[in-house]
Formats: sequence, structure tokens, C-alpha cells
Amino acid sequence: LIESPINGRVVKWHVHEGSKVRKGDPIIDISDNDPDFINRIREEKNALLQRLEAAKSREESLRSRILSLRSSRGNAVDAADSRRMMAKDRVRASEQAVDAARATLKTATINLERQKQLLEKGLTSKRNLELAELEHTTAYTGLDRSKANYEAAVKEERALNSDTGKVTQDAEAAINDARASLASAQSEVARVLEELPRLEARLSRQQNQEVFAPRDGT
Repeated sequence: LIESPINGRVVKWHVHEGSKVRKGDPIIDISDNDPDFINRIREEKNALLQRLEAAKSREESLRSRILSLRSSRGNAVDAADSRRMMAKDRVRASEQAVDAARATLKTATINLERQKQLLEKGLTSKRNLELAELEHTTAYTGLDRSKANYEAAVKEERALNSDTGKVTQDAEAAINDARASLASAQSEVARVLEELPRLEARLSRQQNQEVFAPRDGT
């Protein structure tokens, strides 16, 4: 039994009834019923190869993007950490400034009270009292200013702590999006690689339009 590899019509016989043949001798040439069918399969294969190339290119691009995003994430987190540490130093410095302002105010208050007592006893001048009052007012204002600076530094530190978390979350979200896109590209590559052998088999069958003797015989 000799089977035709494709549906078609006989174009040429290489043998006639009773001919002796050896395995591999041509028996018959066949032409497809649709002469453009093989061209359409070739076009389909070319389109599939282009899809494969595009998917592989996208896959490579997404791998590079993920590496770039990881590097950017590291740099962004380092920068955010650096800003956070500087803010922490400012909080510490402003806290020390508040302590110093309190000490200055305490000294100015003691001096003011002493000048009042001395003035009552006639042991100091009114000018010295006025200077003590000015020093006390300046020290009080300095403490208020130091407290305001401290509160501002604390708020900045909190904001930068939040910013560090947001930088990390945003970077992770971007990386996860890129990973999802990479998975999609890899799936596309896998689908094309699965379709390609089937298409090549169809093309091979269509191109095989000669029937050969499967063994020696008559």
C-alpha cells in the first residue's frame, strides 16, 4: 500500500503496471489541489517566525529593564536612607539646641531674679536690670525658636521615613509589572515554539509532492 502525503491530483507517473522498482525509486508526482496553499503555509511560517523574534526581543528588553529597575531601586533606597539619616542628625542637633536654649533661659531667669533683688537692695543699677530683662527675653525667644526648629526637624524625619517606604514600594511595583510582562513574553515564545513544529510538519508534507517506493517490489 502506497499512501499519498497530500490531497491532490496526479501530475506524472514514473512507473506503469508491472514495473520493477527498488526502495526509494520515484513512483508518482502529485500537485496540490490548491496551487497557492504551500505559499500560504510559508507565509504563515514567516509570520510565526516574526512573532517569535518579536517575543524574544521583548523578553530580552524586559530582562534588561528588570536589571535596570533593581539598580535604580538600590540607588533610590540608598539616597532615601541618606536623606533620612541626615534628617535624624538634624533632629538630634535641634534637640541639643533646645537643651542649650533651656539652659540659657534658666541662667537668664536666675540672673534676672538676682538683678531684681540687688536693685531692691540698691546694689545694682536699673540699667543692669534692663540688660538682664533683655537677656531673659532673648533667651525665651531663643528657646521658642529652638523648639520650632526641633518640631520641624521631627516632621521632616517622619516625612522622609515615609518617603523611604514609598520609594521601596514604587520600585517593587515597577519590578513586579516588568516581571508580569516578562512572563507574558515568555509565554508567547513558548506558544510560538509549540506551533512552529506543527507548521513545519505541514509544510514538509506539502513540499513532499513525490511518492517513492517504500521497498523493492513490482
